[in-house]
Amino acid sequence: MWKNLSVSRWIFLLSFAVVMLVSASEASNFLQLSCCYEVDNKIRGRIQECFKLRKKGGCAEAFVIRLSRTKWQCISPTHKRINERIKKGDLKCPSAFKRRFED
Repeated sequence: MWKNLSVSRWIFLLSFAVVMLVSASEASNFLQLSCCYEVDNKIRGRIQECFKLRKKGGCAEAFVIRLSRTKWQCISPTHKRINERIKKGDLKCPSAFKRRFED
């Protein structure tokens, strides 16, 4: 099967493979956060990234913080240290999900 492909088809397949690889690498910036059912008041590491989750359905309102490459934690939205750092401008916690009418 592979021996019968013309040069133009090989070029197409290789180009398609490159486009798929580039698209997959750009998709790593997409964040898919799940729901926080419980929130914690103690941060168990250094904050790498922070997002704000709104109360929706059965999900609790929370700050979702990334502590390492694979470790996430749901923190109470009234957490004193996080709110102080946000007010100072040391920490940014954008909304994890934007509504359609928000920019």
